[in-house]
Amino acid sequence: MAATSWFSQLDGLPKVPAKQKAPMALKKAALSKAKGLLETEIAAFERKRHKKADRDQRYMEQLEASGTLDDRVAALTLRISESPLHGLDALEKLLLMAEKKDRRSQLIALEALKDVFVHNLLPNRRLVRFSQRPCTAEQATPKHLMLWYFESL
Repeated sequence: MAATSWFSQLDGLPKVPAKQKAPMALKKAALSKAKGLLETEIAAFERKRHKKADRDQRYMEQLEASGTLDDRVAALTLRISESPLHGLDALEKLLLMAEKKDRRSQLIALEALKDVFVHNLLPNRRLVRFSQRPCTAEQATPKHLMLWYFESL
């Protein structure tokens, strides 16, 4: 599993011209396509992950499901840090933990979320909305669209 950040993957792609005026209908179609690409990518990653599940991975999944609070948070954090692009469901679970009424659960989840956002999710630049990207340019590859959509989430 790749340990590279999602934004460094974006930097490695060919440059797309920034000035691109396009009708709103084309931008919405590109957004819909990008969403589908990300969903397909996540599904393929999960199938591959479950197919190649080794002992360590099965143990981490067991911790996520029935471990102590600290173990669950650690397993979710690890899964997000391994591949932020594919760890949206783990991020969602951490966010739900942070909303719980139990103060201890909140604090542990918030600390983990802070760590994940600072070290794995946020690039060292401002985030750019999908609508501000040249998503209809000919040079925009499916990988561009998928990563730009992920950035917009």
